[in-house]
Order: sequence, then C-alpha cells, then structure tokens
Amino acid sequence: MTGEDVRALQAALQRPERPDLAGIDFLQSTVDGDFGEDTHRAVFRAKYWIGYAKPDHRATEKLIAFLDGATPPTPTMRATRAKRVKAGKGVRPGLKKLREAVKHLGLAENPPNSNNVLFSVWYGLIGAWCAMFVSYCGVKPECRRTSERAAGRTFRSWSTTRGRGGSTTRSRTIP
Repeated sequence: MTGEDVRALQAALQRPERPDLAGIDFLQSTVDGDFGEDTHRAVFRAKYWIGYAKPDHRATEKLIAFLDGATPPTPTMRATRAKRVKAGKGVRPGLKKLREAVKHLGLAENPPNSNNVLFSVWYGLIGAWCAMFVSYCGVKPECRRTSERAAGRTFRSWSTTRGRGGSTTRSRTIP
C-alpha cells in the first residue's frame, strides 16, 4: 500500500495527539507514504499500547482516530492499556538477564577446556555450556519467567538426543 492515506497514518504514528500518548513515537522511520515493515511494526506497537485486546496489522482505518484522540478507547481498551503500562514500568526480563550475565564476565573454566563452570555444575550436565549459561541467567529469582526444571529438562533433552554436550578444544572464557 502506498499513498496519502498511508502518509496520514505514518504522521499520526510519529506524533500521536492523544495526551496519554504524548512523546511516544511509534514509527521510528520517516513518513514516506509506503506501508512497509517499519509502518507494520509501528501499527502493531500503537495498537498494543492503545489497548487493543489482540493487536495485529489489520483494521488500521480507526487507528488514526484513536491516535489523534478523535475516538476515545473503549473501557476494555483503557483497562488493557492500564495493565500494559503498569507492567511496562518494571525492568524488562531481557535487561534483567543481561545484568545477570554481566556479573559473570571474565569467568573461565577450571581446569581450562574442561567445561567445568558454575553453569554446567548448576545444570547437572558437564558439556558445552553456552546455552546453560543463558538458561542460568533466565532462571535467577529476579529474572524468572519459566521454571528452572522446565528449562533444564528442555535443553537437556534437546542436547542429549542430538549427541551434543561433549567437550571441545576451544577456550571457554566469558570475555
């Protein structure tokens, strides 16, 4: 899709006039009148933060009216938006995992090339530990979104059925 209607949508996505959306630029690219990948993502984000129950890329005809404040959101949309805004105020899970990972910079196998590190011991499987490290960072109490057992079973099952998890001769130090 291209044209002036797409330009109007893109402009509304860049600078919504609704007071509760002030300062949010859903569209991170320029207004070019072409409904491409960036516009698609911006529409999805805008619908999510406005409070659509199931945001998707369809039915954009009413979106400009919501962004500009001409059409008020329904009570259900307001309640959904309030929940999402409240949930968004916390530290995102990915950032929590990254902070946990940074704590382990410089960690090395002991002895070298043995796969013997905190994460493989924690995991209960001495082997290539890169995915174990990611699992470890994700199940720390402050990062937890899945259970430790479920994450462990899934990776252990995957790695053993594929003959993975053995040692290699590469140096394994977290830079």
